[in-house]
This record gives sequence, C-alpha cells and structure tokens, in this order.
Amino acid sequence: ALDDRRILAIVTNYGVEQDELVVPVKHLRGHGAQVSVAAVDADGIRTLVGDRDPGETVRPDLTLDDVDPAAYDLLLVPGGTL
Repeated sequence: ALDDRRILAIVTNYGVEQDELVVPVKHLRGHGAQVSVAAVDADGIRTLVGDRDPGETVRPDLTLDDVDPAAYDLLLVPGGTL
C-alpha cells in the first residue's frame, strides 16, 4: 500500500510525454500516495502525445525552487520528447 507515501514528480513546463506523467500520477494517487508535481515555473505543463501532438495541460503543485527534497519518499522523473 502506498498510503502516506509522498512522491515528487519533476518535469519541465513543455515537452513531457502526456502518458508518462498523467498515467503514473493517477495510478499512484489511486493507490493512496500523496503525489506532488513540480515544474520549472508555476505555468501549466504542456504535455505532448507521440512526441509532437498537443496533450493535456497539467497544473504543477509547486515549482522546483519550492521543493523540499527531505519531504518525499520517492522521485518520479517522467520522460519527455526529443
């Protein structure tokens, strides 16, 4: 069980593959983990589908500057596009 586990996903604000961010975050949250998504800035994260088509825009929970690494149990680094 992932109850009370704190997970940090770090991404850029453009180019992360949609399914590599959205799917694991949804899955982890669905199993009780507290997942925070951090990006370079507070603007929306513009994901891509198939490395080129626009995907969902995801709101980050915090910026990388605001991250306290000691507050998390696991780091998730979703893939991006070339």
